[in-house]
Amino acid sequence: MTKEERIAKRKQRRYRSSTILGAAFSIIVGLILAFYNIALGLIGGAVWNLSIGIYYVFLSVIRSIIVSSQTKRRNRDEIKGAENRRKVYVTTYILIFIMNIALAAPIAMMVLGMRNVNTGLIPAIAQATYTTYRIVTSISHYNKSKLDSNILVHELRTINLIDSLVAVLCLQNVLIVAAGGDTESMLRFTACTSAAILLAILIINIVNFFKYKNK
Repeated sequence: MTKEERIAKRKQRRYRSSTILGAAFSIIVGLILAFYNIALGLIGGAVWNLSIGIYYVFLSVIRSIIVSSQTKRRNRDEIKGAENRRKVYVTTYILIFIMNIALAAPIAMMVLGMRNVNTGLIPAIAQATYTTYRIVTSISHYNKSKLDSNILVHELRTINLIDSLVAVLCLQNVLIVAAGGDTESMLRFTACTSAAILLAILIINIVNFFKYKNK
């Protein structure tokens, strides 16, 4: 192995480790958000919070399965590791498709104005800035992870991209309410953009599933 190959191998290991650690942190954050929203939904009768809480449960479970599979010793064997990754990939993608279907409920409620939002313009702008950062970084890592031979690394980066797109859906609803004005016409516009983003999420998942499931 040449020096360049050793350097590339070390970079790949560091990237995989950072992806797994980032996913582990996201699991904790996701569970907190799930508990918070489900509690609001059950106590206050907020259906939107309950539905988005279920989304975060799915997100945390999927990430947990992937992270757990990557810490097991059988992954040290190259052949068994690749076989295990394919099994985990197919299993978690089934859950991702179910999660995508479940996303239709909170998105529909946002479009219909059934989400209770009480946010000022400045917090909304701050949220917009953070969401923009998330989108840029998630797209960058999504493209970078395509070069990794570990399909689960790419799947984790795909999940991050999906989560960022969902954040965009939530953000546009917040901005419409915070800015005021002709809310009804803006909600019609939201219906179109929400459908486009949800369709993009479905296409990304379908293409990735058939492209990488036998890798």
